Amino acid sequence: MSGITHLRDGLRTVAKAGEAVRLEDEAGNPPGAVVGIIVQALETNTGTIVFGGKTVVAAPGTHAAPTRKGVALSAGASAVLDVNDISAVWIDATVNGDGVSWTLLGA
Repeated sequence: MSGITHLRDGLRTVAKAGEAVRLEDEAGNPPGAVVGIIVQALETNTGTIVFGGKTVVAAPGTHAAPTRKGVALSAGASAVLDVNDISAVWIDATVNGDGVSWTLLGA
């Protein structure tokens, strides 16, 4: 990703495991276009964070009946998402209070 001229960052936690929350930029849209988002599971997390769309589920279920939907991140792990709207990203956690730090990349 070249041409990054604006960065925004924030935190989001999941108050109750199993109840997904949407990432939000409370400052509104940055000037220019959003070209990506970096999501990092907080290093203080004690469980697993899962990101995805609105139907994301962190609970793993069982081998016979898996329930997890989305991409799992352990504490400190990160992913770069090629999306232009932070509100399209939802997170869920396996432990109450776990969350993510995010950085919005703007051009």
